[in-house]
Amino acid sequence: MKYSIGNPIDEIGDPRKMELPGASPLDKARKLMRTNQYEAALSVFQEFLNSAPKHLGALRGISTAYIRLRRYQEAVELLNRALELDPKDFKSMDLIADAYFGLGKLEKEATLRKILAENAPRERHYERLWSIYSHLGMFDDAKAILHTAITAYPDAQQNYIRLFDLYRKTGGPTDASIDILNSALSRFPHNMRLLSLRGRMLFERHQYAQAYEDLIQVAQNLPDPFKEDQHGIKILYSLAMTALEVGSYQEGLDALNKVKLRRKLSVPHPKYQNCRGLLLFKLGRFDEAVLCFRDAINRQERPYEKYAHNLGVTLLRMGQTDAAEQQFKAAISINPAYG
Repeated sequence: MKYSIGNPIDEIGDPRKMELPGASPLDKARKLMRTNQYEAALSVFQEFLNSAPKHLGALRGISTAYIRLRRYQEAVELLNRALELDPKDFKSMDLIADAYFGLGKLEKEATLRKILAENAPRERHYERLWSIYSHLGMFDDAKAILHTAITAYPDAQQNYIRLFDLYRKTGGPTDASIDILNSALSRFPHNMRLLSLRGRMLFERHQYAQAYEDLIQVAQNLPDPFKEDQHGIKILYSLAMTALEVGSYQEGLDALNKVKLRRKLSVPHPKYQNCRGLLLFKLGRFDEAVLCFRDAINRQERPYEKYAHNLGVTLLRMGQTDAAEQQFKAAISINPAYG
């Protein structure tokens, strides 16, 4: 889990405050913290704390420096002193949670983040709780915290995607997953990632017409000329597969034509070529379809009866009965149940 601890200066004062003639020790320490001179800041904070042992700002300042120096346990001990002085000092509680993260004590961090989320809400508390619960396999808790975060911060698009991913991870293409995407798209109707996720999920649910509407919109918004990336290739492949189901064969072929076969492709070459062959077959371009199916068969890591069957059907349509029979026999030899 990657996590960046927040700006330490926020916990002790205004980071823009410059050291002026006659500035207080806290001002000097703040300036040292701004320039990452944490050891020097520690000395200044400590000197001030000796004269004012109950000063919460100084306690937080020293603790922040400890956290930056990865001296997490020392930070926890000092911040506990701050909480003894003021049990509702949520800034100190936030810093202790950061220190627990540094120590790898995720359960303890989660306990504090939950209190903070309820009493001093900040988006980062919900983000950390989602991350911790997901990491610990507490998926129901992770879902619950994301639902709460969406209510509190409805414009945070990433929370919808995180929640969608959780439902996918724990339950497949459920109605709840679609509902999440529908809710997100009602707020962000032009979010191409959300549209592509919904389109691919609708395809899995065999809702091809709706899937095609989403995916064609996403494909139309890809850069022109198309700069190949894994996400874009998956969208175009999903669009081509959906086009097969709704009868938009030329549109599907146009989508695949934007992708050049490469050594490392997010959609495996055989799968890609088989899809291309099916589209060409539907368009009556049998000679080209045969080439695609043969290429899919030659490139597959292990025999797949479907490719041999598709080739056989195409050859049969071309009147090459003997060659077609050979492919049908090959399909049965790969999987006897296929006959």
